[in-house]
Amino acid sequence: MKQLLYSLLLFSSIAVYGQKAVPTYSHVKYGDGENSWLNIYLAKSGNPTPVVVWAHANGQDVTADNFPAGVWEALQAAGISVISWESVPRITQAEEVEQGEKDFNAVMNWLNAHYKEYNIDVNKVVISGQSRGSVISFAGANKFPVNIKGAYFVQALPNMAWEVRDFTKDISKTSPLMVMAYAEAPGSKDGHTPDNGKKIEERYKELGIADRFTLYHSLGKAGLYSHLAAFVKKVTFEK
Repeated sequence: MKQLLYSLLLFSSIAVYGQKAVPTYSHVKYGDGENSWLNIYLAKSGNPTPVVVWAHANGQDVTADNFPAGVWEALQAAGISVISWESVPRITQAEEVEQGEKDFNAVMNWLNAHYKEYNIDVNKVVISGQSRGSVISFAGANKFPVNIKGAYFVQALPNMAWEVRDFTKDISKTSPLMVMAYAEAPGSKDGHTPDNGKKIEERYKELGIADRFTLYHSLGKAGLYSHLAAFVKKVTFEK
């Protein structure tokens, strides 16, 4: 499909990046492409750490360098590391979504090969992404053979992304624990309406795994990541 996904650009101003976190390792290559790089933010620990694999939203001059400092501070304090990865910087058409999904797989392959070098526990992975980031990470979060413990998506799967495909078809009975967090209330005319999250919630219910899905809405921009650290701790630390 070649139709432009204009809304992913139109509503990208919702991104709540603010001050950028400083990575421990910057622009590490995970592939041969110009945009095949990632940043690593390592929490200090004597043991391998859980890791959040995060993809940014669309936006002018927004890249994987824009992982929010405030979000990193909360994760770091909880002993959780982060990988922020780059791909096609702004998704505007279906072919770019497909490339982003291929890059997601490449990132996960890289992680599976290099986790020991960075003191990361490859069996405690949480996938995250905002808007664009949720679109290119969603299929892999549900299917990739690395031991993914959960997924936390912000402003997830905006309206026009559904013209690429029906994302409910990516979900199976083995799909991970998942959170979707939205700034607006249900029924919002914003392109990032939580009504899109409700589609995913309904599919989880149909498959009998409703207890694995949580939808947060009406959080405002500042609250979008407010549940992330607690969620990662729950799915990676608690037994």
